[in-house]
Amino acid sequence: MEMIGVPIPYFLNVLLTAILDRIKVQKCKVTPQLVKEAFEEDLLGGSTSAVFLHYRTRIEQYSYYTDIEARAAKIILGKLSCSDKPIKRDTLYQDFLKTGNFAPGLQAREDFMRLMNKLDNDFYLVADDDHYTFYSRVLKMWWKTNYGWY
Repeated sequence: MEMIGVPIPYFLNVLLTAILDRIKVQKCKVTPQLVKEAFEEDLLGGSTSAVFLHYRTRIEQYSYYTDIEARAAKIILGKLSCSDKPIKRDTLYQDFLKTGNFAPGLQAREDFMRLMNKLDNDFYLVADDDHYTFYSRVLKMWWKTNYGWY
């Protein structure tokens, strides 16, 4: 549970399936090392890591996010994935302004907050006072490995 973070049933199911597959193939018992290997090699890096790709592609594929929101979302999520601690709202707002080449103001702030609410509602991130972080530790780790640039 420490490795996976927030217990999202789908991610737990994928990890447990990877663990069971390893037990069958290796004909062994569950050990902390086996769980770690299943987590790192199968869930985050193996064929099951494709389950995470949906989280990135759905930002671009659905009309729920505008083009500028999609670009800003990927930059914001990339930045959050590389940070060991939550990032201040104002820092992410500045990134949003740069991405869209927006001037600061009421409309830009509303557009930014609308994007952040969408990302919150879609379980990408979570707000704590005036800071944001990834909702899921597993998704954060995967995002950092595959798209952790901004």
